[in-house]
Amino acid sequence: MTEKDYELIAGALAKARPSTAAEALARQGDMAAYAEIAKWRGVVKAVAGALEGQNSRFDKARFEDACYKREAA
Repeated sequence: MTEKDYELIAGALAKARPSTAAEALARQGDMAAYAEIAKWRGVVKAVAGALEGQNSRFDKARFEDACYKREAA
């Protein structure tokens, strides 16, 4: 896979990130919002781990950072 492929996957995961409203609700103790965020984070980590297993030069931290970025409004 190329860097462009990794960027495409990270971008798709970033778009699937729970909303800032969900994050605020989770901080206030809303368990459903917390579960949604935890599930998304688990998916990001699982995908990063799978990609790392396919490419020894894959930068897992950089990929995860890209997944966590929000698009400018």
